Amino acid sequence: MSIHRQLNISGVSIKRQGIFEVTGMAFSEIEDRRVKPEKYGEKKKQKQFMMTDTASRMLNQIARERGITRSEAIEQLVREEIARREKLPA
Repeated sequence: MSIHRQLNISGVSIKRQGIFEVTGMAFSEIEDRRVKPEKYGEKKKQKQFMMTDTASRMLNQIARERGITRSEAIEQLVREEIARREKLPA
């Protein structure tokens, strides 16, 4: 059984299986940058917060450079900061 999540944006159809169609043409191998739940031992849950446009652009840049989603960039940055703090002398 295959479940397809589909999103239509300006004539672009994106399906969960990594295939999308643009005006009748199909392209495969869409990069799925989502992290699997096993990575952290728990599933991610949706959160909502606000940030400035500048911080949002910085987050976009970090995510692009690392080849990950914005959500995963936030996860990594928080975990990196905690790890850094734990290494500092008290």
